[in-house]
Amino acid sequence: VCMAFGLSVLALWKSWAWKAALVMQSIVSLGCAGIFLWRGIVENRVPLTTLYEMLLALVLGVSIFAVAVSAKGRVKPLLTCGSGICLALFLVMRSALAGDPFGAVAMIVNSSFWLSMHVFTIAVGFCGLILASLLAHVMLAKRAFGGEVSVSLQKLLFGTLGVGFAVSTLGTLFGGFWAEVAWGRFWGWDPKENGALLVLIWVLVVIHLKAQNFVKPKTLEVLSSLLLIVIAFCLFGVNLLGVGLHSYGFSANLLVAFSAFVLGDVWVVCFLSFWKKNKRRK
Repeated sequence: VCMAFGLSVLALWKSWAWKAALVMQSIVSLGCAGIFLWRGIVENRVPLTTLYEMLLALVLGVSIFAVAVSAKGRVKPLLTCGSGICLALFLVMRSALAGDPFGAVAMIVNSSFWLSMHVFTIAVGFCGLILASLLAHVMLAKRAFGGEVSVSLQKLLFGTLGVGFAVSTLGTLFGGFWAEVAWGRFWGWDPKENGALLVLIWVLVVIHLKAQNFVKPKTLEVLSSLLLIVIAFCLFGVNLLGVGLHSYGFSANLLVAFSAFVLGDVWVVCFLSFWKKNKRRK
């Protein structure tokens, strides 16, 4: 994963590193797929019942999407961002989670089907939304450093947002079916449920603003970029609150990692949003 990220960064300046970065990131995808298969065989269950496995699914999905989209459109910064997210998630799994401390959730004895469907669709939907947010970061970077944002790139952004929103909505519904079987209610305003709802509302606002042309394209890109933080809050921030049925997973390392990521991404988005204006003033 580290080598794939390093090559993707080098590919921004050296053309020979581009294909090597694509190959290395593809190897990461194959490795994650192999881990999934191995866990399923060893534990004799669908490997989608722990937070660790959810993050592994995100790494796999983001890696595949980043390779496919960046290779098709030759958007090198997108591959760099995708590799960086995969590396960050691996570091969280390796250090902040200290391995795999979350056993299979106890409430799934009679509802493992709905839980697996919920985790799988949410992972696919969130991967699409993460990719859209990374695309928005790339578009902001292009504007900040004097580049042109093509119409095709804008269509790709909102197309990815739309698909990610649809699949994430389906995954949230599957989560409700699981909660009905496991806890006896479809929706209980649990913090984790509210976090998933916040993600959907955020995307829905961006899509409506785009459809009605209420704001400028750059504002839409800023909102789409911040979606990465909203997703991170849904995945990790809610668990750190220590309340609700999804309060598992709190650790000091995870709190530090989450806080550093949020502050770092806010700084990046602000820098890319205002850099060009400040440069003109100078």
